Amino acid sequence: MTVTIYDVAREAGVSMATVSRVVNNNPNVKPQTRKKYMKPSNVSAIVRMR
Repeated sequence: MTVTIYDVAREAGVSMATVSRVVNNNPNVKPQTRKKYMKPSNVSAIVRMR
């Protein structure tokens, strides 16, 4: 099964753009946004989808 950015975004309840920016460590992501979306419940969405 191939997991897409869409799958991760849907599972985490965020946009695909947010997932992309956070995962790729985009410098334009505010620290509080990164912290919010990298909380364990959202990171675990990525891990669960593997």
